[in-house]
Amino acid sequence: MQLFTILLGILAVFFLPGYTIWLNWYEKVPTKFTLLEVVFGIFLSSVVVLSLPAIFLASVGWFSGELLIGFSTICCLMVIGLRAAKKKNLNPFQHTNWSPTDALAVGLLLVAIMLSPEAYKYLVGGRDHGIYVNTGINIAQTGNIIIQDPDLAALSPESIPHLTQADVSEKASLNSGPWSEGQRMPGFTIRDAANGLVVPHAFHLYPVWIAILYEIGGISWALGTTVLLGLLGTLGIYVTVSRFANKYVSLMTLLLMVMHVTHMWFNQYPTAEILVRFLFWGGFWLFLLLLNTKQLVVALLAGICFGLLHLTKLDTLFVPLSLFIYLFFIWITNRWQRYHLVFVLSYFVTSVLALVYAFTVATVYFLDQMSRVILPQSMAQWMMAAVRGYTYPSDIWRQLFNQSGLWIIVVFVGGGVLAGLLWWLRSWLQKRLRFPPVNLSRVRLGIGVLMGAAFVLVYGLSYYGVAFPKVSTTLALLVLYLTFFGLFLGVIGMCMAVSLKGNGRYHDQSDFATYFLLANTIPLLILGSGTFPDHFWTIRRFIPVVIPTFLFYVAYTLWLFVPKTDKHRWRMILPLGLAVFLLFSYGQTLWPLIKVVEYDTLPAQLNSMSTQFPEDAVLLFDATDGDPANRMSLPLWLLFDHSVYMVQEGSLGAPELESAIKQWIAQGRPVYWLDAKDDSPMAWHELAAHYQETVNIAAPMTEMSLDRIPAVTGTYLASFDIFELDVDATEQSSTVKTMVPLKIPDDAIMTGVDHTELLRAGLWSRGWVSHDLLMQIPYSEAVQNIALLLGSPNSRVDTETELAIYVNDQFQQSVHVTDSVQLVTVPMPANGQQHNPAIALKVETVANSHNEKSSGGQGFYLYWVKVISHQVDAD
Repeated sequence: MQLFTILLGILAVFFLPGYTIWLNWYEKVPTKFTLLEVVFGIFLSSVVVLSLPAIFLASVGWFSGELLIGFSTICCLMVIGLRAAKKKNLNPFQHTNWSPTDALAVGLLLVAIMLSPEAYKYLVGGRDHGIYVNTGINIAQTGNIIIQDPDLAALSPESIPHLTQADVSEKASLNSGPWSEGQRMPGFTIRDAANGLVVPHAFHLYPVWIAILYEIGGISWALGTTVLLGLLGTLGIYVTVSRFANKYVSLMTLLLMVMHVTHMWFNQYPTAEILVRFLFWGGFWLFLLLLNTKQLVVALLAGICFGLLHLTKLDTLFVPLSLFIYLFFIWITNRWQRYHLVFVLSYFVTSVLALVYAFTVATVYFLDQMSRVILPQSMAQWMMAAVRGYTYPSDIWRQLFNQSGLWIIVVFVGGGVLAGLLWWLRSWLQKRLRFPPVNLSRVRLGIGVLMGAAFVLVYGLSYYGVAFPKVSTTLALLVLYLTFFGLFLGVIGMCMAVSLKGNGRYHDQSDFATYFLLANTIPLLILGSGTFPDHFWTIRRFIPVVIPTFLFYVAYTLWLFVPKTDKHRWRMILPLGLAVFLLFSYGQTLWPLIKVVEYDTLPAQLNSMSTQFPEDAVLLFDATDGDPANRMSLPLWLLFDHSVYMVQEGSLGAPELESAIKQWIAQGRPVYWLDAKDDSPMAWHELAAHYQETVNIAAPMTEMSLDRIPAVTGTYLASFDIFELDVDATEQSSTVKTMVPLKIPDDAIMTGVDHTELLRAGLWSRGWVSHDLLMQIPYSEAVQNIALLLGSPNSRVDTETELAIYVNDQFQQSVHVTDSVQLVTVPMPANGQQHNPAIALKVETVANSHNEKSSGGQGFYLYWVKVISHQVDAD
């Protein structure tokens, strides 16, 4: 029943609105569609018409999936009912074409689903992907993009700098700008701490769609938003290429896409770029359809679709620039039609709405990006000086207007004068600009040759480090992901597409397609990825346009090499050989990551961790712990509704912080300190810390390499020692000392570790023990327990490893290691030390599951050993 309800919700959101729209215009279109085009058009139209009301409701705090879906469904059913009453056709698929090529495309899409069937479980904080998911689920739960945090509002002004990242920065850094009061957590800026107003990072159309899917099917479908949008984006690339290229090129493009590692990865990895890709290629397809059909409905949808890009990501500025140049060219050559006007108006209105949203909701992110990335330095400094210290949008924009009102008037007047001048010069220009020019084929050839020469020159100079350092980094990145032959074939395809299109004749669709792709690809190649260098993060800004464009031009080049007559069939060896080589190369990078689900089981582990704390508990993370604290604090705060804070560097033991903790305890709220450091001595002055337990979050994760495409999947491990804080500092306190195979203290001895796996970026190191583990640990009367985190080399029950644990030669317990990460706690035996200066810990491999005595045993992994002590403070 639940699955049936979910399917109804998916149909109501992604099918019904688009189906209703297509019913009312497709019969008027003179062109025929393929079945896949109609399917894509219906899904795209649904997303386009629901996005604006959805983000409006979320911006004003009225978002409700039930309201949105219910109202949309009622309207659609009324329109369909009226159409049925008039006995009009209700089947938009009636006159569609179906070809074997489309059948092969469906097969490739099924392969894509098999390669990336399940979304990565990114509920963690610290980076954009987790921020998007947590924000989307919070929108579904609260109905508002802006977070109202009563716990933050209840803090005293003196304690806020210790519990939030209050520092702001005017430079490009991880701090928010001076138009905020710092960050509640990384990626969540504080608009007003006194009233508890927090604004999530970035633009929020993508989180709004996560919220819609969350309301339909819960957290699994919220995570699946990426998979669904990724599949639709892939289909969009195929049907768009089919519009301006032949079916063989479009099919080869789809094959290269499906076999490319970035396609599989980002179809599971929650970033806004996956929605940008869907909207970019969807708007591109609609615009090509507009040039063919000249239908006003298509113009309206295309304008809104492109406008929605500006509600998704700020770095989509080349889309309006390239569209403006093209439409100006259409206007100046006297080919302006009414459908162009409808497109411009719908795109302009949607873009203005996006600008209003950026001004009023995503204010901090918008100003941060404008001042640090987009505006010239002098203008950015002037803007920061004008609004420094103001955090409310109304105050910020009033200050900007007061400081620059005259300049705004000058810009508008100047723009009006320029528009009038162009209008007056239009007829004069039309007489002197012949279009298309008589020598169009020569112009094309010249542009193609110049493009090829420019690439060779830039590549050569950047390769030898003479010039263009940013381009050099970009080209190295493309060689890594496309191979050198892929990059080379893509550039050849670009040059040939410009040179050979139409044999000297102008064609609206194909020429616009070539121009639009290059106008949105080449600037990104020049500017570079502009983000952190670890993979796959560093390639994400190339996912919407650059990678698909290069793969299309690779396919186009291969098609040019295909012999067009049977007489030269032997020439097929070249394109076939190149295609096999590229597919083999892409398959090699793809293969290690197939069926990998990053952070698999994380939702269940977080839920288990959350239930260990009372509902009114206060959880304090140490901000200096870095990665573990950043990742786990966010979901515990937003998803599981705990009061969570990040204690800042240098704040531990501060009187203002301890005063806040005492106040919470006086209110009857338990306060817990979660420490992820190797050693966790408590530096509290008037508080006691009582060790409760160690909680481990372990999940599969791919390495975050810097110089190669990731190929190794290991274990992400976050181990938190949990202490409950108490106001009586004379009571028993606790300390935890951690030893890992790579770092053994001078006063301890560890033998038996055969080798230690080197720490991969982002992954936890571990030692391999094939026989027995022996440790000598300094003795103290305060030592109460010894905890070991062990792991099995595989999870098959018939190959489990049995271990016997001894302390000072006394048998303590037998353990069967079956999980990849397994916690074992060994209590210190009573009266078992006998004045020995050290504790002798032995972990002996006893037998395998067949109960055979093992001389070497199957072995086990060792992550760490913790010595847990309880002692009384001298004070």
